[in-house]
Amino acid sequence: MIPTTASLGSPTIARRARSLALLFWAVGCSLSGVGCTLFTPSETTRFFQIDHPEPIAASDANRSQPLIGIHPVRLPAYLDRMSMVVAVTPVRYEILPLEQWAGALREGLQLALLAHISRLLDNPNVVLLPQSLYPIDRTVHVDILRLDGNAGKPVTLSAQWVILGDRQPLSRGSFSQRRVAGSDLDGLVRSLGELVGDLAAEIAEGLR
Repeated sequence: MIPTTASLGSPTIARRARSLALLFWAVGCSLSGVGCTLFTPSETTRFFQIDHPEPIAASDANRSQPLIGIHPVRLPAYLDRMSMVVAVTPVRYEILPLEQWAGALREGLQLALLAHISRLLDNPNVVLLPQSLYPIDRTVHVDILRLDGNAGKPVTLSAQWVILGDRQPLSRGSFSQRRVAGSDLDGLVRSLGELVGDLAAEIAEGLR
């Protein structure tokens, strides 16, 4: 309870009490304003994901096909983050804090490869590793070496891949292609998805 003139015997004390009350009020408003600033974003965060087709659905007719496991994709350190990274110049990159992947980029690439390879081979027995509990006939390992691009500029995807069977290399290859992105980040992500599809097509040939 804030003291009033009636409860304090002196007008001087009352004035001091009112001044103290105003000070407390001002400090409270200031702290409230800081809190609102910290927890209310001034801009909206946008989330992106790599587009891909639906994998082939499993059926009894396809159970004789080989079981193919897609290992987690390995990324360069500068890409292994939730925020999108774009190329500003050939030697400089920029992190976009408000433009983020809807999930880990490595997982999005792994899932996109699974979906494309499953479709290209018409094989529902393509699974994500290391989740599978069944013996795997062939495993696919992909290392992303470069993933450069920006809105309205070329997007480059470079990767190395290897297919193993019984822990022995069956096929390997190097992939490097470029596409021109659209005028915005949506177009950039679409171009990236198309490049991942091209990479999956090359890997699928090695699996045939």
